[in-house]
Amino acid sequence: MAIMHPAQIPEVYHAYSEVKFFNACKEQLSDKYHVFYSVRWYSTDNGVREDSECDFLIFNPDYGFLCVEVKGGTGMRVEDGVWYLVDHNGERKLKRSPYDQAEQSMRFFKRYYEDEVEAQFSGVYGCAVAYPNYSINVPITVGSPMETTIDLSAMNNMQKRVTEIFRYFRAQRRGASSFLSPDAQKKFISVVNKRIALSISAGALIQDKERELLEINRTQDTVIDLLAHYPKAFIVGGAGTGKTWIGIKKIIRCVGGGGNALYLCYNKALAENVSTLISDNHANCYNIDSYAYSLLGDKVATAPEQNGCKEYSALIGILPNLQRYDLVIVDEGQDFTEDWAFCANLMVKDTGSLYVFYDESQNIFRRNFGEKFFIDSPPFVLRYTSGIRRTSTDMPKSRQI
Repeated sequence: MAIMHPAQIPEVYHAYSEVKFFNACKEQLSDKYHVFYSVRWYSTDNGVREDSECDFLIFNPDYGFLCVEVKGGTGMRVEDGVWYLVDHNGERKLKRSPYDQAEQSMRFFKRYYEDEVEAQFSGVYGCAVAYPNYSINVPITVGSPMETTIDLSAMNNMQKRVTEIFRYFRAQRRGASSFLSPDAQKKFISVVNKRIALSISAGALIQDKERELLEINRTQDTVIDLLAHYPKAFIVGGAGTGKTWIGIKKIIRCVGGGGNALYLCYNKALAENVSTLISDNHANCYNIDSYAYSLLGDKVATAPEQNGCKEYSALIGILPNLQRYDLVIVDEGQDFTEDWAFCANLMVKDTGSLYVFYDESQNIFRRNFGEKFFIDSPPFVLRYTSGIRRTSTDMPKSRQI
């Protein structure tokens, strides 16, 4: 049985075709497979953001990943390059070919993985379109090969069909590895889960999350109220616990009260996403390298390196009139080095606050921020929709993450 994300398809309205495909993957694919359902992503074209979604992302460590677009109805036709989905109520014009849509998702997740881990994806990557309700006997168009099509006839033999598609793309991508290392497997799963968590934090929630969101909001507000009593703190939480969104809400409160705030993370894509939500002039949002460049300009080229990471604290520490903040939020703190942690402290006013959010399970770079955040107290631990608790003293002050 495949490992599904989420474990069960939510009990609200979903297209019958998606439910059918979800259950076929869950029941027929082996436990080697991780299957992610409804993963949101977006692209930017000439400054215009376009939201999109991968219906299913199927990961197998022996191959790599496939992005699958699922189409329901009773048939599909194409006229003058325009795709139409046929159902009992007539026809519905599609924005684009489902094969193009699946390919766009595939390219996004390959690029997203490579940006996150700063390494090439060595496995097989591919895309497919599924028609769970009817059979496709011949290609619909030249650009919709049968090799990347899953139809009704394959729904009772999903493992065989998915394997065939992986092998098809492995033959197409001759340089692809036939096996992903345990480290690469863990990184890929972590990266996709981070994408899901980021989508939730940014408010890009699928409809069935709305009831949970109400409870999450209550929990987040409770956490924010609690943090008011602690000027510096670690907050630990896994994917989906709302770490990023809590940080954003904390910044909004700070700015609303007349203070200034700084959001810092390592990943550029995360910083850009959060920046769209923090528009006030008193709140700045950067990834660590961009922030160093905003302060140092071309001097960043002279910064020393340690384990492939630039060290900025010595250069920033001697800057005259360095702007400092009432609130500094460090997100995805597990990606920070000791030097970057020290830099974050340099940005905090003497009477200011510093909150560091992190998830040990997503430390894909194996970095260690040591004690340079200068936070001695144990972390608070977020539990998904169930609140926050303080860890006991068995959590070491200097963690190896």
